[in-house]
Amino acid sequence: MKSLSVCIREAQRRTALLDPYRAALESSKKYRYNRIPLKGNVIMEYKTSDLDGYVAKVCESKGDFSLFRAFKLKYDTIVDQELDPFSEKYYEQQLALYREIAGREIEQASGELHKIDISKLIDAPNPMGIVNVADIGEHVRCNSTMLSLCCLFGQAEILDMGAGYGISSEVYAFSAAKVHAVDIDPLLSRLAIERASRRSLDIIRHLMNFDDVEKLDNDRFEAPLFFQSLHHCLKPWELINVLSQKLTKNGVICFSGEPIQSIWWKNWGLRLDQTSVFVARAHGWFESGWALEFITECFARNGMDLTIISGGSGGGIIGIATKTEDKKKEILNKAGLIGLTVKDCTKIVEDSTFSSVIGSAVNRYGRPGYAQVEDNGGVLLYGPYVKLPAGRYESRLSRCPRYV
Repeated sequence: MKSLSVCIREAQRRTALLDPYRAALESSKKYRYNRIPLKGNVIMEYKTSDLDGYVAKVCESKGDFSLFRAFKLKYDTIVDQELDPFSEKYYEQQLALYREIAGREIEQASGELHKIDISKLIDAPNPMGIVNVADIGEHVRCNSTMLSLCCLFGQAEILDMGAGYGISSEVYAFSAAKVHAVDIDPLLSRLAIERASRRSLDIIRHLMNFDDVEKLDNDRFEAPLFFQSLHHCLKPWELINVLSQKLTKNGVICFSGEPIQSIWWKNWGLRLDQTSVFVARAHGWFESGWALEFITECFARNGMDLTIISGGSGGGIIGIATKTEDKKKEILNKAGLIGLTVKDCTKIVEDSTFSSVIGSAVNRYGRPGYAQVEDNGGVLLYGPYVKLPAGRYESRLSRCPRYV
């Protein structure tokens, strides 16, 4: 039997072996930002008065939002969700919440601009200078799928709504469409115009806010397309009304990468996840989201039928609204031919409250999801993915430690 002194020395030796690992952990940014009890459903709660500090932390982490898991915001603005979501009173309450979060009045013409050096992007492979094949490939695939689903013919005139850097515009113009790109950013417009000129792409850039689209010709465009941009619109129901007048007889409105969810609001409102709150406070961006029933009604009250189809950005959905039943049938037939299906978003489970010491709930492309913190072990159970008859089932969990 070992003596007590030998046992103590052995324990000290083993503890010493762990010291370098402990020091590395305590000096890591994940430990510094998340030094909170790792018990139960840990929530990182911020008040709106704390948001300047929150923005500073995000900037210090170089935008690593995985450090701010299970983010929860406390605010003072009263938003009455029993009000008519189309009413001016409800809209004003959401604007008041925006002012509390952003710390400023809303001014999209100046608040949602980019400060970049476009000279390095003019001759880049793509307008954003993305050098990751997977990222740009997914971007191009989604926009190509949207364009394909619209069932357009010839050199169709389309609207690229919220065109931004212009990747989507270039995809559409490459496909022989006559593209009218709408965006409020003068610098990005210069970039798009220069790139289009050098590549002989049929792209006309309109420097305007969504509110100014009414200046465009009526009965002219076959498809306004939104890629991660409709949620910046203050009143989507009014924009849809204007766009419905710009459409040809068989015209459609299509979108993807949009936040269809009812995590925070049963109809619509500002998204309150860690990323949306950051860009609102840091840059003044207006980041909204809508329940499926609400955005469907936005189209319905303007004489359009919204269908939700698979194949969207990052595994998300594509929304496509039609004016006629014949056009809807044509689109559904095309969706089937290219392997897409009509989606029932009401069956998607939305939960922004679950958390774990190894990751956090996130909202990606309008869908609830889960992001695992890098270099961490742990487990996440999600499902089931198949329908099971009523009965008793046994579940087994295998443990696979990363470090031994």
